Amino acid sequence: MKLTKLIFGAGTALLLITGSACSPKEALQTEAPRMESELKTEKVPTTTLEINGGKIVPNLTNTIIADFKEGIKVRDILEGSGIVKVSEDGESIVSVNDVALDPTMEWGIKVNDKEVSAEPLNHMLNENDRVEIFVKTTEVDPSSNLIK
Repeated sequence: MKLTKLIFGAGTALLLITGSACSPKEALQTEAPRMESELKTEKVPTTTLEINGGKIVPNLTNTIIADFKEGIKVRDILEGSGIVKVSEDGESIVSVNDVALDPTMEWGIKVNDKEVSAEPLNHMLNENDRVEIFVKTTEVDPSSNLIK
């Protein structure tokens, strides 16, 4: 009886070791796709906010990556940045990183390298859009002290 159990046990072990239908290399290759798919992460849609102080305010340069959500506007990205202050009426930028501009300058807004002039803070964004805030000079009429 002991001999039968020993033979049966040895035969089972031998079968497990040599009876595999594929080599260890093939086993690794079949496991690899499953492991790769587990490592893949879901890509989250984003939009980018770039602050460009240019030559006027060179230390005011920053890039912020924000999550994109359907229906998001430039104003939402600016307010969500934590460094851009928007006017109470939501129509203009008051300051960026506590830097306010004098009357001969203003904050400009570009989306994907194109300046947005008509209601820029209400401009709707798409996934992967790049919003840039930059400093631009304005013309002042010396005779009227009004900005053109």
